[in-house]
Amino acid sequence: KCGDSLVGMERSEIEKALKGASLQRDLQIAYLNQVRQQEARSFALFHADSRSDADDAQKRQALDALNASTAYLRTVGDLLVAAFFNGKKPKDREELKQLYLAATLQHSSAEELDAELAEPLERLREGEKGIQPLHWQLTFPDVFGRVQPGFDVFVGNPPFVGGKRISEIQGDIYNSWLACLHADTNKNADLVAHFFRRCFPLLRSEGS
Repeated sequence: KCGDSLVGMERSEIEKALKGASLQRDLQIAYLNQVRQQEARSFALFHADSRSDADDAQKRQALDALNASTAYLRTVGDLLVAAFFNGKKPKDREELKQLYLAATLQHSSAEELDAELAEPLERLREGEKGIQPLHWQLTFPDVFGRVQPGFDVFVGNPPFVGGKRISEIQGDIYNSWLACLHADTNKNADLVAHFFRRCFPLLRSEGS
């Protein structure tokens, strides 16, 4: 999987925003239930033994079906991130958030939503400081949908970048995002500290 490990939305936040924006809340709840049912079907195949090309093909189909079912949620998550990075102040960000969420009332597919809001999404993903958000719970739903949710282990080599240099390299808004992501920190914290802090809530209770 590819994306910015430090930039993304919690699945619960995405679902809450989607339900809160909808005038037909029951339809959104039904959609979210359908996604979870698809996940359950896919998970059953993911964990089955694979000893043939046919088993492999079946798993790939299940993965494609899972990715298709969560595409809309991932796009909504990208829009919530875009509202933050495309706004300069909290008030601007909230207005953009409501504007972007309003589009979910007219568009029920990821493709339609992407097309309607192509400009702000492209600005986020392909701009001068382009960011591809990583919504961990949607990217790895089998990891967070199991009995003991979370990863067993993180292995990595996170970069050391002094707090003030983060703004120079990634921009002031990126540093503001990190300050919001991790409470009780400030803009002088080294980037490596944010990577370590990001790991802990994504680990299962006995992870390392």
